[in-house]
Amino acid sequence: MSTLLVTIALTAAAATGSNELLDGGFETTSPRASLPTVTGAWGFDAAVATGPALGVEPLEGERMLQFLATGPLGAGGDGISADLWQLVDLAPHRELIAAGHAVARLQAGFNRVHLGPATDTQFTATLRAYDGTSARFAVSRTRVRASLSEARVTLETDDDPTTWETVTVLDRIPAGTAFLAVHIGALENRQNDLRAETLELHGHFADAVTLTIDTLCPADVDLDGGVGLMDLVRVLDEWGVCAPCSSDVDRDGVVGLSDVIAVMTAWGSCR
Repeated sequence: MSTLLVTIALTAAAATGSNELLDGGFETTSPRASLPTVTGAWGFDAAVATGPALGVEPLEGERMLQFLATGPLGAGGDGISADLWQLVDLAPHRELIAAGHAVARLQAGFNRVHLGPATDTQFTATLRAYDGTSARFAVSRTRVRASLSEARVTLETDDDPTTWETVTVLDRIPAGTAFLAVHIGALENRQNDLRAETLELHGHFADAVTLTIDTLCPADVDLDGGVGLMDLVRVLDEWGVCAPCSSDVDRDGVVGLSDVIAVMTAWGSCR
């Protein structure tokens, strides 16, 4: 019962915001082979936008993304994750973020082929919040700087290429955030193919990637769309100095009695 209620709440929240990502369905261009330093473009490891391939149909539209390798220039090396990033400017949401009421919601669909026990099965989706400018996102050709916050989900997929699995990542955006870094990736969790002549990812796909900025009340500490017992438990667990953390409902840098009162006042609703 609780799972159903959470799903309904999140679906309603998603419907209130527009997609902040550009080309989340990979209908127009293939990603660049470098870390992004500007907003609105996918980039980093080798990947290509493609139509139906290897028995996999796009989740939506006519094209989808195929992960190819764990490096920008192709296979080889000791990397175990094929990663793509897109940076999103949050200037239109500055006031909402400053008030502590902004929640980022990332959703992505993943699918893959099944070629036996060595086929890699896991994907990841990540949200990272940054201050400063997008030009400072990368600190080298292969590394990015530390973030203000991070929320990450790893997804285990099934062996059926006719079905897509969808993952959702939620994160309360901390004050001072100027842009978000959205990440999707395919993991070599079964076998790490090290040789350049070896195909690293045998048919791993992503599609229908969306990012919405939603408004949830500060008392909804666990971001499930309502205020209840678990929110109160979180506040009590993080009692004391806490900057930043979601349990600091009134954003005064300390989790204390005023936060308990805020949760109790908003109990059962999200206002």
